[in-house]
Amino acid sequence: MNASDLTDLILNLSDRIVRAVTTGADWEIWLQVEIALALEEKGITVTREVKYPSNFNWQLDFLVGVGLDLCAIELKVQSALGRALELWSGIDSDLTKLDNFNLQNMKINKWAVGVAHNKEGQEALEQITKMLPSMNRQCSYRASGTVGVIVVEIQ
Repeated sequence: MNASDLTDLILNLSDRIVRAVTTGADWEIWLQVEIALALEEKGITVTREVKYPSNFNWQLDFLVGVGLDLCAIELKVQSALGRALELWSGIDSDLTKLDNFNLQNMKINKWAVGVAHNKEGQEALEQITKMLPSMNRQCSYRASGTVGVIVVEIQ
């Protein structure tokens, strides 16, 4: 699995995401469960809420395994109230956390994922995409309808 595959998986949930946001509930946890189920359906091993070895107060949203490859994933979503500016703050916090996620003697792919659900959120993700190269961060962004997804790869 690569970042593009994960983006496709999330964008395939676009209709359900839009409906989930309208409930006003804590849809980030819902999306985490939906992603975990979709990955498991593809035969990918998913472990949720893994404690960070360097800080037991932090929990990783997903540790996924495909064959011998491991990927640590943190997810942030635009709030149901549409506060797009908070999305960057959450992604930036996840980047810091992922910089500190290491397992001894193992190479791990690390991705911070952001999901927006409206035009304002998409514009925020597009701005983040433009800003990250100056911070030596690789990222990709795609949208479908009103849902946008950014994946920042931590080296």
